[in-house]
Amino acid sequence: MTEPAADPATPPGTSLLRGLARRPVAVCAAAFLVVLAFVCIAAPLLAPFDPSAQDLTRVLTGPTAHNLLGTDTLGRDVLSRLMYGGRRSLLSMTEGWAVVLVVGAPLGLVAGYLGGGVDAVLDRFAEIMMAVPALVLVLVVLSIMPHNEDAAMVTFGLLGAPSMFRVVRSATIKAREELFVSAARIAGASRAKIISRHLLPRVKGPIIVQTTLFAAYALLFESGIAYLGLTSNPSTPTWGGMVAEASTVLDQQRRSARRRGDGQRRAAPQPPQAPRTAPRRNS
Repeated sequence: MTEPAADPATPPGTSLLRGLARRPVAVCAAAFLVVLAFVCIAAPLLAPFDPSAQDLTRVLTGPTAHNLLGTDTLGRDVLSRLMYGGRRSLLSMTEGWAVVLVVGAPLGLVAGYLGGGVDAVLDRFAEIMMAVPALVLVLVVLSIMPHNEDAAMVTFGLLGAPSMFRVVRSATIKAREELFVSAARIAGASRAKIISRHLLPRVKGPIIVQTTLFAAYALLFESGIAYLGLTSNPSTPTWGGMVAEASTVLDQQRRSARRRGDGQRRAAPQPPQAPRTAPRRNS
């Protein structure tokens, strides 16, 4: 099997854009992610209020023309905090998948192409890393460096790199047996050139898929530790911290609504009952 030649008249990435255009759901998802990232990055320009500004006269208000998404327990604008919180959450997600991509993909390419002792050593090390519980190790890091979200996400990325390594290694082992790789080796191409020019394009599909999946896991993990209050200052808006605060308010509102309902039932007038008549006796 020979490597398909690329059309020199076709700009790079054109095939990817054509494939994306044939999938309306993918276009909508990509557009949503782009808009979300833009809004979070441009939060200082787009946010209507300072996310830390408090207004105790507007505590827990619903959506209004002044506050489109309402306010929190301290009267802070929820929409502004949502925009600023996305900056921290998306930055943490980027740190996590960047570490996975930089560490896992190159090692997987090297191990899959070289094989032998290098492959065996890296594979055993990846298995050891995969056996380590990620949450426990991240909690240890946060106990040493409290509220250091960057260190927590870099640690999470290092623990997720073995998964990327195993996927890329398997794809590289299959690709290295193809004829175009043998032809490049016979032509005198160096190992680095073979890996970068011939093997990397063959395994970019699994790399993209694995990176996308890990980005979702990283965002969920960051929101989880922020929900527990382990990452940033409570005054700093994060998506996980906002969910934690909203959960307490929701519980309070539920109890308040239950008490109001019980009081209304007790205060409601009872419907009049028809008088009971004594049964007639047969003479």
